Amino acid sequence: MTHKTITTLLACTLAIPSAFAGSIFIANRGQATGDLFQFTQTGTLIQSISGNGLVNGQGLVVGPNGNLLVVSESTGNVLQYNPDTGAYIGVFATTNKYPQPILVGPDGNVYVGASSTVERFDGLTGAPLGVFATDNRLSSVSGLAFDTTGNLFVSDGNAGDILKFSSTGTLLSTFATGIPPIVSGAGALLFNGPNLLVAATFAPAHAGWGNQILAFGPNGNQLADFASGANLLGPDNMAFGPDGLLYIVNYAGGNVVRYTAAGQFVDTFIPNGPGSMRGIVFVNDAAPEQTETPEPSSIALAAAGLVTIAALRNRGRK
Repeated sequence: MTHKTITTLLACTLAIPSAFAGSIFIANRGQATGDLFQFTQTGTLIQSISGNGLVNGQGLVVGPNGNLLVVSESTGNVLQYNPDTGAYIGVFATTNKYPQPILVGPDGNVYVGASSTVERFDGLTGAPLGVFATDNRLSSVSGLAFDTTGNLFVSDGNAGDILKFSSTGTLLSTFATGIPPIVSGAGALLFNGPNLLVAATFAPAHAGWGNQILAFGPNGNQLADFASGANLLGPDNMAFGPDGLLYIVNYAGGNVVRYTAAGQFVDTFIPNGPGSMRGIVFVNDAAPEQTETPEPSSIALAAAGLVTIAALRNRGRK
């Protein structure tokens, strides 16, 4: 599979089967056994996968090589697994930092937020391609998101700044700073159409847990909260599902909740999940018959892992 192939896949509007046939993987930051969990599309636990050097699981994504990539924060590695069975394959990439978020870029490479930097790796082999972006205001990169023009947005889990970098890694602007709900740390990022969603995982000064998903317009103007209230407790990673709903992992609440793309609460999808959940990804291994996806951003979906495994494999055959 070439980078050109992947770029084409990410740039186009993704398609999904009308009936989702696959599973959901969730990474767990706790150091107990079972740091990676596989659920059915209805939220029933299939298996917990422990060991393999996974310690403090963070972000996860379906990589351009078709494998499930999972960040192991404490070891500094990105591990890869079979996306259908969950079988461990090996180490995909290694950082010298403490990695957290991971996503696939529009160039077909893999981007990992690690402490004060965003590192880039070859999407097929995991070979290091160097530091893509950094800034002295970054100390704990906690969220990554590409917009539809290839700009990269980076949030910091300590300072609370959100920075905007060009497609070549040049700092363009401070997209948001000093926003009260995230002044002590901005969480995961995800585009909902043209608007950027930001998880307020912690309360200001880390005095408890946050309970908001903030929303910003294309120019960094703060909009009304996408969601807030009792259904959110330490919200962290977010992903649009094949049903068009937004799935939000509650890091402190130990559950996964669902909202419409307009911010209306739907239900608690996984009520009693493993504690300290972080990343979430949908793995679709269904037949090729597909329909137009209802999700609002193709690149955000690809970065969140909503890429048909069969399609990835088929596009990789030359």
